[in-house]
Amino acid sequence: MPKKQKKKHERHKDFSNEEWRDWGEKFGKRMAKRGADFGEEVSQLGERFGRHMEKEGKEWGHKRRNWWIYTFGLAGPFIGSIMGIIFLVIGIFILNFLNFFLGSGFIASVSNFLYTNIGIFFAIFLFSGYNEYLSRMHQRSYWTISPITTGISVVIAFWILAWVITLINTVPKIAILTTVSNFLFANLLAVFVIIFVLGYAFVVIKKILIESMRY
Repeated sequence: MPKKQKKKHERHKDFSNEEWRDWGEKFGKRMAKRGADFGEEVSQLGERFGRHMEKEGKEWGHKRRNWWIYTFGLAGPFIGSIMGIIFLVIGIFILNFLNFFLGSGFIASVSNFLYTNIGIFFAIFLFSGYNEYLSRMHQRSYWTISPITTGISVVIAFWILAWVITLINTVPKIAILTTVSNFLFANLLAVFVIIFVLGYAFVVIKKILIESMRY
């Protein structure tokens, strides 16, 4: 055993119980401090890694969302709408095939609704695609038409909801559901006007507040 270690060992050998207790407390404090420092370093490393992964995830998501638009440009929403109609037609075919064995009146109604309104769904796909295209490619000026597009989106949602209620309310018919669906169908234009007016009022107020904060 080296002399230094031997002397240190001999010094510890002569410790009293109180000295051993003091030495143990000091040793425990040193180890606790080192453990705390190590834990803090690991925590900071984890935070930095988490922020880095979050940043990378956002950038990847942004690139993935814009890939279709940047690849196909103005034709992208039209191509996407055609693909959407193709998938819709395939879905109708599958429903009809399954219903050949099931003989369900509800499935037949859903299939007939989709087939009858396939042109409207194509228009909805086009609207949705070009709305997203404009919102991404013209972010600074998109606010000028956002109340219109929002109003159309809400009307589309209400129209689909009204049809869902109508399809569900087959046999037996429930009076309250019939009233709700008829109310929605009858007030689609009113809903659009309300969203349109409130939307532009909100946009104008927001612009005024932003301008006032600059001065």
